[in-house]
Amino acid sequence: MKTRLFISSLLLVFIFGVSALTVFGQTPASATWNLFGADSLSPTTTVGNISGQTVSHGDTLAIKDMTGSAPNSPLPGVTKSMRWYPSINGTAVSWGNETGKNENRWIQFAATPKSGNSFNVDSISIWLGAGGTTAHIRANLYFSTDPTFATRTLLNPADTGVVPYRDSLQHYGYHVNVSVKDGQSLYFRVYPWYDGSPSTSKYVFTQAVYIGGNTSSAVTYPKVSIGVARGMVNDTVTVTGVVFSPNYQTVNRSYYIWDGTGGLDLFSYGLTSPDLKMGDSVVVTGKILLYNGLTEIQPLSDANIILAGSNAALPKPEIITVGNFNTNGENYESHLVGFTRLTKLSGTWPTSKSSATLKLTDGKDTLTVYIDSDMGLNSSPEPTWPADVIGVGSQYASTGIGGYQLLPRFITDFLPAGTVPVELTSFTAKAAQKSVILSWETATELNNSGFKVERSADAKAFYTIAFVKGNGTTTEKSVYTFSDNNLSNGNYYYRLKQIDFDGTSKYSNIVQVNVNTVPSVFSLGQNYPNPFNPETAIEFTVDKSGFTTLKVFNSLGQEVASLFNGQAAPGQSYKIDFNASRLSSGIYFYQLQQGSNIQTHKMTLLK
Repeated sequence: MKTRLFISSLLLVFIFGVSALTVFGQTPASATWNLFGADSLSPTTTVGNISGQTVSHGDTLAIKDMTGSAPNSPLPGVTKSMRWYPSINGTAVSWGNETGKNENRWIQFAATPKSGNSFNVDSISIWLGAGGTTAHIRANLYFSTDPTFATRTLLNPADTGVVPYRDSLQHYGYHVNVSVKDGQSLYFRVYPWYDGSPSTSKYVFTQAVYIGGNTSSAVTYPKVSIGVARGMVNDTVTVTGVVFSPNYQTVNRSYYIWDGTGGLDLFSYGLTSPDLKMGDSVVVTGKILLYNGLTEIQPLSDANIILAGSNAALPKPEIITVGNFNTNGENYESHLVGFTRLTKLSGTWPTSKSSATLKLTDGKDTLTVYIDSDMGLNSSPEPTWPADVIGVGSQYASTGIGGYQLLPRFITDFLPAGTVPVELTSFTAKAAQKSVILSWETATELNNSGFKVERSADAKAFYTIAFVKGNGTTTEKSVYTFSDNNLSNGNYYYRLKQIDFDGTSKYSNIVQVNVNTVPSVFSLGQNYPNPFNPETAIEFTVDKSGFTTLKVFNSLGQEVASLFNGQAAPGQSYKIDFNASRLSSGIYFYQLQQGSNIQTHKMTLLK
């Protein structure tokens, strides 16, 4: 039996059994409360569920009897209770001679605020009792907002637990102070244990749980860069960016926005949201989602798209090779990119209001170019090939990541061959002790005076640190390097400003590097890529020597992989590759632990 109770005011109440339900006033729309239990006719059904997902049997607690009387009930008019005992597949498990809780045996209650609300909890209380004519039942009580329950707060003494009265119900109440945000849940667990002689006839009564607090609709969402937001799939965030494409649809809104750290598709159903123009600066609060592999932000409402300015500078195209785009498409998704000297392999330029797919080549690799009917390019004559082509890196793959393609915006995105002066094929940064080594390559150069090397501490304010002379005009590959020395620990961002002899210029993409000569913090990094299929990498550092573990859990808190299990030391960064080919798609949690230090992050497997 799974019961959902909607309760009003400062206290929300769960009453176990089949009789009276006492409620107090709190707006039903503010919070959703889930009580998980098993039907008395199906005693093998387990509890300990998280947000409605049923756990496997194991050593969780199953209901023995829903119809038993409640001895000395403290609640007027309530005469029924629930009786709990440990069982596996309906068979009683002998328990006793225990000195503390069993981590695999618990009763759990979960509460989740409705979207757009947060819940501020100030108290938790429960009615407990011991059955089977014994005074040796103990229980430890915890709460947590961590679904893996690796991080939790103990409400009562660890050694003795609470001591329920024999064949009676006793109230235990605690003051707490925790905020359950939108997208989180509050988990309350009871860990019963028995310090008497082993027995299969000892059990615990529960009758009511009171969780007090108040809800608020003033939910604050994290403000992050677009580059960070791209890794926060299914989270709600606030980003700021500049619109650098027209609307790609006629019945919905679909724009691409950019902030220097990355790009996103800003997608909104219908046409009620603002009609944005290229160069508009927007502040968007919405959920990060994947649609056929494309990372997008969907605003919570039309009011969550705020126009902050207009006529902002548009991003310069990143000139790359077709091979680089096809191999590293995720790195260029929602970026403005350009290619030089492409010729057509296949496809028909649209002459009516229809879409078309062209296959273009640079002589070595093939680029997919999608001409969207809504862009009106069918009214323009076909470009003369070869041509330089600019557009938005995108993808449309119903099976997940892949299917990268270029979306031109206007007919002016098709340029005469040689219009783009320098074909920058790569730009990388690598930390080496207290230095950063920058490397970049060009496939061709036209009137290239050279490159200003610019550095920033926040990816926003850049300043010039060097000038590297170019090779003028050449069709040969050129390789450049520059070493930025004597740096302190921290994050650094670099970009190149390529300058022609006539003074015109354009910027490269931004690269980030971390200088950390001696890692001195206990830190677990976000896996990359995320989402992933089926491989991803996880990095961590520790601040002291000691036995360290890195484990992966599913959404039920079950361990599914152990990635590191040994001694780790400060002074180096650990990078662990994780292959999840044997796992199914879904949300997973990975946890780093060294002694009392614990950090947990979420990752998404998409197959």
